[in-house]
Amino acid sequence: MKSLYTLFMLCTLCLAAFGQDGVLDSTFADNGILAFDLNQKSDTGHGLAIQPDGKILVSMSGSVVNNFDIVVIRLLENGTLDTTFADKGIYAYGSTDFSDLNYGVTLASDGSIFAFGGYGVTAPNTDLVIIKLDSDGVPDPSFGTDGVFLHPYGEGEEYVHALAFTPDGKILFAGNTSVPGFSINSHLVGRLHTDGTIDTSFGDQGFYEWNDVGTTNETWDIELLADGSMLTCGKNVPAGKNRPCLYKLLPDGAGIDSSFAINGFLEAPYEGVAREMVIHPNGRILLAASDLTSMGYNIVVLAFNADGTEDLTFGTDGVVLVDNDINDYAAFIVVQDDGKIIAGGESGGTLFQGNPRGYFTVRMDEDGIIDPSWGGTGMVTTNTSDFFAFANDCAIQADGRVLLTGASATNSGNDCVIVRYNNGTISSTHDPASILLNISPNPATDQLVLDVPAGPARTYTLFHTNGQQVASGILAPNQIRYRIPVDHLASGTYIVVVQGPDGAGRQLLIKH
Repeated sequence: MKSLYTLFMLCTLCLAAFGQDGVLDSTFADNGILAFDLNQKSDTGHGLAIQPDGKILVSMSGSVVNNFDIVVIRLLENGTLDTTFADKGIYAYGSTDFSDLNYGVTLASDGSIFAFGGYGVTAPNTDLVIIKLDSDGVPDPSFGTDGVFLHPYGEGEEYVHALAFTPDGKILFAGNTSVPGFSINSHLVGRLHTDGTIDTSFGDQGFYEWNDVGTTNETWDIELLADGSMLTCGKNVPAGKNRPCLYKLLPDGAGIDSSFAINGFLEAPYEGVAREMVIHPNGRILLAASDLTSMGYNIVVLAFNADGTEDLTFGTDGVVLVDNDINDYAAFIVVQDDGKIIAGGESGGTLFQGNPRGYFTVRMDEDGIIDPSWGGTGMVTTNTSDFFAFANDCAIQADGRVLLTGASATNSGNDCVIVRYNNGTISSTHDPASILLNISPNPATDQLVLDVPAGPARTYTLFHTNGQQVASGILAPNQIRYRIPVDHLASGTYIVVVQGPDGAGRQLLIKH
């Protein structure tokens, strides 16, 4: 009994040692969680950016001037408010009569800070707004009017959802414009000079608007490519259902690049929205989207080649599908320095069924295989409220630690909440040693044979590619062959992971 107990404890310690990624960082704020409440009203975090000195910028729709305002705060690395920024740590801009919504914050190459969203003119009318601050939160008087670009593009609601910068410092922005009184939205992209004036050489007098077809189309992200063309993602609504979409625009904003995908764009066969995209260092275009099914929402991460064709080598036929709880929504996707991918947003049940909605992340390798070293299963849900919570943005610090921001429900409304997770994967000076393993037969039907080098006590775990753990066991010291039954598993693709004090190894398994 003593030897079995020792073996069990050894394996438990091994799993703990390899499961530190995705654990809340106790050195940040209150054991990894910072709840920020401006004035006992509702505050929702929408954006994160890390300054070169390590300080953390958080943008939110918060209550300072009126109902909702565009707010940017700065935190020190330990999660305390940096009172040297703006007005005692807080910058706020807003209408005195109507709500203003923030959708993010980003840094230019010179350290300038840009926040953006919609400015409330009347209840049914918001204008495009972009704010430029210097590195200490002071509005830049050389940009727009006292640091603010404010433009009434149409008569309905207009929002800036994302920014990108050209090599010469011009500002590309993406969002949508609507028709007053109707649920009709068009995609919208524009370009500004460095001083915040409209660049009329772009598109039609500075703007390109498309898909004004009587539905609620939206653009949520924009990426500038090396040749000056642009990718945008968001949603189209053909046949009354949301579809994640990806468009490629010509460099001058004159129209859509018809050489990309099919006639310049694609609509993914899922019912949802692509909120964010990223171009991986390996060249893949990755979209983070949500998909409504009869059982609730799932997260889908979609991969495409540079020409807009599906990259079928990623995940399963070009897709990683994440079904963690009843409803899983995608809001962000980022890439670590080591190429691993983190996507997420929120995960939980419904109002009357299942777990509370919480902050959610899933990590995978660059080929779309769920990485179980993140939180032990590849997925982490953090419940910051007994009611509900959701994350809107993610950022990775220089040392690898992962930040999320969004909102958590309280009795008085929402608090802007920032959480931070440990992540030793890319901050350590070396990777853990790899354990060479072999599985056969592969594909397997009834059982697999696992062969490993002789060594210390180890554990094995089987994960489905959606991150669900389906089997686990212990490999005794110097055991080199182990037979694992798999006849009870559904057909599909699985990951076999072996972990021990001498490293880790993994292999894909096809189950027939």
